[in-house]
Amino acid sequence: MSNSIKNIQLSRRKFLSHSAKSAIGLAVAINIPLAGNALAADEKNIAKLTPWLLISPDNTATIYLSQSEMGQGVYTGLPQILADELDLDWQQISVETAYGEEKYKTDLNGYVAQFVGGSLSTSTFYLPLRKSGAAAKHVLLQAAANHWSVDESQCYAESGYIKLKNSNKTLTYGELATAASKLPLPKEPKLKTSAEFKFIGKPMHRLDTKAKTNGTAEFGIDVVVPNMLYATAKASPTLNGKIISYNEAEVIKMRGVKALVHVPLNHTFSVPDTIIVVADGYWNAKKAADALKLEVDKGYNKGVSTSSLKKQYAQALTQPGVPARADGNATKALSTARTQIEAEYEVPYLAHATMEPMTATVSVKNGKAIIWAPIQNQSYTHWAMSETLKLPYPAIEINTTFLGGGFGRRATPEFVVQAALASKAVGKPVKLIWSREEDMRQDNYRQAYSAKLTAGIDNHGNPSGLKIKIAAQSLFSQIMPDAIVNGVDESSVEGIADMPYEFNDLSVDIVDVNAYIPLGWMRSIGRGPNAFFLESFLDEMAHAANKDPYLFRRNLMKNNKRGLAVLDAVAKAADWGKPLPKGRYQGIAYHPYTGRTLEWTTHAAEVVEVSVSDSGQLHIHKVYCAMDCGTVVNPAQVEAMAQSAIVFGLTAALKGNITFEDGQVQQSNFHDYQLLNLSEMPKVETILVPSDTPPAGTGESAMPPLAPALTNAIFAARGKRIRSLPVKSQSLA
Repeated sequence: MSNSIKNIQLSRRKFLSHSAKSAIGLAVAINIPLAGNALAADEKNIAKLTPWLLISPDNTATIYLSQSEMGQGVYTGLPQILADELDLDWQQISVETAYGEEKYKTDLNGYVAQFVGGSLSTSTFYLPLRKSGAAAKHVLLQAAANHWSVDESQCYAESGYIKLKNSNKTLTYGELATAASKLPLPKEPKLKTSAEFKFIGKPMHRLDTKAKTNGTAEFGIDVVVPNMLYATAKASPTLNGKIISYNEAEVIKMRGVKALVHVPLNHTFSVPDTIIVVADGYWNAKKAADALKLEVDKGYNKGVSTSSLKKQYAQALTQPGVPARADGNATKALSTARTQIEAEYEVPYLAHATMEPMTATVSVKNGKAIIWAPIQNQSYTHWAMSETLKLPYPAIEINTTFLGGGFGRRATPEFVVQAALASKAVGKPVKLIWSREEDMRQDNYRQAYSAKLTAGIDNHGNPSGLKIKIAAQSLFSQIMPDAIVNGVDESSVEGIADMPYEFNDLSVDIVDVNAYIPLGWMRSIGRGPNAFFLESFLDEMAHAANKDPYLFRRNLMKNNKRGLAVLDAVAKAADWGKPLPKGRYQGIAYHPYTGRTLEWTTHAAEVVEVSVSDSGQLHIHKVYCAMDCGTVVNPAQVEAMAQSAIVFGLTAALKGNITFEDGQVQQSNFHDYQLLNLSEMPKVETILVPSDTPPAGTGESAMPPLAPALTNAIFAARGKRIRSLPVKSQSLA
């Protein structure tokens, strides 16, 4: 049987049905203490569990995963880990998407949720998956030994079979599953050594490729359920504005329109004040939404524009900040420096611009709600639906589809809430699809940042003090205010307050910008902007000290063994310091990405090679990326994630810019919020630095050093320092 991946959802009823057809397989819980019996598939035993492994009598293994697949490859990498310890045949494996429920929550450093984000999946599930696979193999070996009346040491596992040494006797896992399910699981199963790995460390093909290339993969926008209606949304064009009135009597008469549902502003779930148009088809709903004439109370954002926000950010940099880090006495050190350099940097607001716009299908009927949606946070969605519909958790069924891009955007459930309220109003399932324009103008944006950096250089060309002030609208104040500690939003200063460079005298302050733009998680969060500020300014410091930027960094991180290794690896790969083809120039940057659980760090260094014509035409020839992400489960997938982060980072650095006028977002679609074109994509060479530390995250790590490596290369080419993104807004001539 060839392996497959399904995102047809596994309701409890389906699970039990599946299990019954399997004539009782072996189901092993993941991420729980393994003491106790292996678990037969019945409702009582699946309580309090997270993902599942099910071995069926036909010798297939089905892995049910709680983690949403949004292109990052968890539906291949996670099965790869489990299959290795269990000694499965790769062709035996199927993956199914687990449904959203309490038992699939995972403790993410105190945040207990079913959630995908922060590059946490592989690092979180690596050891639990290995233990689960090893425990399952242990009881299968015992079951075989009992069957043959031999000692367990006479049996061994190989590609889905238990074999008896020195004989031709074999039993499939499927034949042993029922007997194995009655045996006690070991508390600490024996794990393989790295030398024994069969799949971990190998570039396995992705299990979701076939479904995504033959069109059978079900994304949120593909969902069809019986008797459903279609809907689209038109929110207050002024962000956080309130709809006072609209031409309801006129629009309700339009062709195919079934209802107009007013969903009020709700900051808790990031829901804008919106009219949901429900119709017999998407096109009729879209035409009716276009015909809506909304009168809006603009509230706090009346008159707010990009220029007024820039003035706010500039003013913030003149104000005293809240200390986020204070080592030594930076002010005194600067006063005694031979030379002082100072610079201000800024980056704009950004949209997620996922290829699949926000969409959800919801059926609210008879005191129950069934959801089909591409979401990153099932637990948050569960809570939002319970609060919105006043339903208990067991009455809400969440089915997760494939995600057409996430990047943090689908961690908030406002589009699910809107679809649910529309369904409740019309008494039928409703499939809500935001238009591209609505998606662009009602995003939860990556906030703008500004920074002022001041450094001293002593008589020997060494740094003597560094002061940094960051100005940013607080993300945590909107989504998790309890996480703000001593007035510091950690997400605003991450990547710079925890910098890897050694300065005896260092201060980092944060000034919150009091603005009312809706914010949300975005890939690399504050590390992207802060790495741009720090790594660009280090380049300025190196040039002010008349030193090589690569060697200048090495000197500041002498005790950072893993950081030095990736910096050296990328410099070696790029032939840093050696003659380049005529007109080519390089820039370098490094960033250690520490996961939000603080349990791992991925080190990444990049060299970008460019040429810039006299007329200012930029050509990015190649990006070299060296990474140390600990033990690599699937090198092909890590390489893909590095390339993905580089595409995302180049788009943001070169083009990304959300602007405002009178409280409204000015961009509407890909013609005025452009992504990187295929012809603009440079060659990427990824170097994976060997490491025996546990696996770390790779989804975001390659993004922070990209922008500074690029702009440092532009400085090398043209002598023009880029201190404001995006690059396209500036002349390079």
